[in-house]
Amino acid sequence: MNTIHEVVDKAGKTLKEKYNNCIPTSEIKKKIIEIGGYAKGSILPSDYCYNRINKAPYSCRKPSLELIDNDGIYYKYWGLKAQYTGQINWKPKNGELKQVGEWKNGTQILKEDPRNIKLIKGLKKMKPTLLERILSCRPDKPLYHYTTMDGLLGIVGDKEMRATHTQYLSDHKEYSHALSLVADEITKRKESESDDEIIVLLGDMLKGINGIESMNVCVCSFSEERDSLSQWRAYGDSAAGFAIGFRGDFLYNVMQRNDCYLVPCVYDKPEQVDLIKALVDKVLEENIDRQKRGIKDAVLPSGGNLVAYLHRYAPILKDSSFKEEREWRVITRPLMCSHERFNFRPGNSMLIPFYRLPLVGEQGEMEIHEIVVGPTPHTMQSLNSVRSFLWSKKIKKVEINNSKVPYRDW
Repeated sequence: MNTIHEVVDKAGKTLKEKYNNCIPTSEIKKKIIEIGGYAKGSILPSDYCYNRINKAPYSCRKPSLELIDNDGIYYKYWGLKAQYTGQINWKPKNGELKQVGEWKNGTQILKEDPRNIKLIKGLKKMKPTLLERILSCRPDKPLYHYTTMDGLLGIVGDKEMRATHTQYLSDHKEYSHALSLVADEITKRKESESDDEIIVLLGDMLKGINGIESMNVCVCSFSEERDSLSQWRAYGDSAAGFAIGFRGDFLYNVMQRNDCYLVPCVYDKPEQVDLIKALVDKVLEENIDRQKRGIKDAVLPSGGNLVAYLHRYAPILKDSSFKEEREWRVITRPLMCSHERFNFRPGNSMLIPFYRLPLVGEQGEMEIHEIVVGPTPHTMQSLNSVRSFLWSKKIKKVEINNSKVPYRDW
């Protein structure tokens, strides 16, 4: 599977000749969506340019393009690891374009000029916003995926797991909870706003929410708890449950490679409200700025990037009654039905869309930290059969332990 950097590179390479290396924004976006199977509005080509730096950490970007118009209208293709030479510019909100560094033959250099030193320090130490802080969380302990016997066989055997479409989860109310919070926040702002233009923008954002349920965003769950009574009850499958544990750093790196988010769930209602307010602020600011500059983007849906951003946060807003689960969720980017890893399985009353999420590192290995065998009347036999199964798959040095929870379902 190609990473987002490889997809952007391939899109630029494909369009280079057709547009004489002066590629319109709308065309590069369409091609990225076509090649990567991403949803509209989920990719910003300017994030992958040699000569621009945004709020996101620049070091984690692998550029292949050059922005050749200050308003972001055209792109030039250079390719990954090009011997690029030129300025690195940053444009603060409502401010002038500033040079903050340069590239020399493919080497990035931040500019410690007296006129820019304050700006450079600000970029290096920029306090992350609430939205950025949540998405940048990294687990510092193993995370466990609770599953059935069939799930264990499939995950270990195929080195992948199924991430289910958000609209087909067992509790559909999880997603609608976040949408309700967003709709309430936008409605309150409309009612208190006096500027007619902003009222129209807020109205567009409210309408835009209606399209989110058609987006193919898939999730799967992990827990910080390795031996949880509530999890065994939910996923134990009558004395045939397992908790597969992965090191936090391994999971984080795997999700980075697959352009997925690994994010802790938010259970506290005030924190959820703060997050939604920050999200609405961000999108409204972008829409106001786009309107002032007279930019009309045919690729963006009604309401701007609200739906594209919301898919990252809606799946992690959960009711406080589930707090003891201490859940983390893997969230995919919006996917097209034609994506090579987008598939379907039979449900009780309908087909269930899901994403086949790879669970391997750079060398193709799946690093399992521990497997906890759930409550069962056959503790030693179950433990031994799991050990034999792992050996048959050439997976060694894995801790295998029995659950200590006093739970009987047989």
